Amino acid sequence: MDQKDIQQTVRDLLTRYLVQNGMRCTPERYTILRTVYEQKAPFTVDELYAQMDQFYHVSRVTIYSALDLFMRLGLVLRHPSTSVERYEKCYGVRDHFQQVCTYCGRVTDFRAQVVANALTSTHFLRFRPEHFAVCVYGICSKCQAKLTRQQKKHEREQAKKTAKNNRKTE
Repeated sequence: MDQKDIQQTVRDLLTRYLVQNGMRCTPERYTILRTVYEQKAPFTVDELYAQMDQFYHVSRVTIYSALDLFMRLGLVLRHPSTSVERYEKCYGVRDHFQQVCTYCGRVTDFRAQVVANALTSTHFLRFRPEHFAVCVYGICSKCQAKLTRQQKKHEREQAKKTAKNNRKTE
């Protein structure tokens, strides 16, 4: 399914849900949905708000309520355990793995065929899985290097203080 087909499908799913539940089909919801599905990477509400504000003004409250609705419909997923909540489109994104840096919040995709095969062949009790997304949380190499530099700097400063204190007591 190409990007245009996915956008039309998610729009149709949203319309069907709104009509079935007696909710209004507002242009704001459709604009937010379109903007979400144009994103290439996970995003924050502030990033989405700034991008949308360039061509269509909606409030942050409207964005939050739309994202909540999209999550209920399985169109968007939220990465809650990062320093900043990030959202990402998920319809048409099948069985993927992501690594999430808990320090900077960066999210990157990776492959894990062994895990994918294990999940696919797992028998679930009274449950029919449709797709999966696995997030592995940790610290990326860039943040690890930064933390290591900070630790070494702290150790050097402590060593200098200790040496200075030793000279004073002699």
